[in-house]
Amino acid sequence: MKTIKIVCFLLIYSTTANASVLSFLAKALGVYKQSFTQKHGDGLPEAVNVDQRALNYRKSFMEQEGIYAVEKHGATYYENNDKELALIKTGNKKEPAFLKILKDRDVISWKNGAAFIKKMEDYTAKNGCIPKITSASHGWKSVSALDRSLSKSEREFVGEGHGLSGWVGLNGIFATEATSPRGLAKNGARSLDKHLQQSIDKGTVKFCSKCLIQFYACNVSTLFVDTFAKISGCQVVAATGKASPYWSTQKQVETNDDKFNRSHAFHYWSNGGGVWEERKGDGEYFKSGWYRATPLKSYYGEVEDVVRENLGLTYIAL
Repeated sequence: MKTIKIVCFLLIYSTTANASVLSFLAKALGVYKQSFTQKHGDGLPEAVNVDQRALNYRKSFMEQEGIYAVEKHGATYYENNDKELALIKTGNKKEPAFLKILKDRDVISWKNGAAFIKKMEDYTAKNGCIPKITSASHGWKSVSALDRSLSKSEREFVGEGHGLSGWVGLNGIFATEATSPRGLAKNGARSLDKHLQQSIDKGTVKFCSKCLIQFYACNVSTLFVDTFAKISGCQVVAATGKASPYWSTQKQVETNDDKFNRSHAFHYWSNGGGVWEERKGDGEYFKSGWYRATPLKSYYGEVEDVVRENLGLTYIAL
């Protein structure tokens, strides 16, 4: 009965409106830390590096979809680039940055992991296969950002989420069954390795031969990105730290070109370690960056390996 009451309490409040709900659940059910890696950049390659195999995959995807690049105002823009499943988390639909990211798209909202997969099934039924997913939402905060009344050791706990939180907290979509919040699956939480895999096996979710999945969200784990790449066969990109619009974070916006890009180039995004949630102490910061996982497929189309890249602090999305 106690667990049922706790879950009901979760469903009533949005974590955006009442952030202490997650801390409350962490103490009551012990599931919050289960949903995190142990630190920022856990699994992120040390060196910033772009792999030619990943570039070739992106190039092949662009050729498949007829996407081409043009240069405007000193930045790269992409044309014929509107065929995708554009997702936004319920409750985040009025965020100006997210609206800019998904401008001119048929934006679809999702509230939990079950709805996230259902949107993929709906797109597949209508279009045959999914070429691209662009997902915009708030991601994870560290425990220290949620409840300053916690002990010093608890406040120092930081990491990335093993998935995307849902509209009311721990009811989103997670990398694996093992990292999904315990006891919350009935309320909408789902995993990639079990639930998405089942939909792919049934044929209700199908990804195109080359495909791209991009997450505009803070603190997404490399585990989530790797798992999504392996299961979908798509190139998957996410920020392991704090994500924000690149041009809006530039300290000096002087020229007309800069001003144009600040208003239009929302596919340029920054990822920055060093905000107080990510600080370890004494000027030391946790590693974070844009992370990309690219599947390497066999002759038969099966994923045999994944190319892992640390793209640094800037990612130019397609």
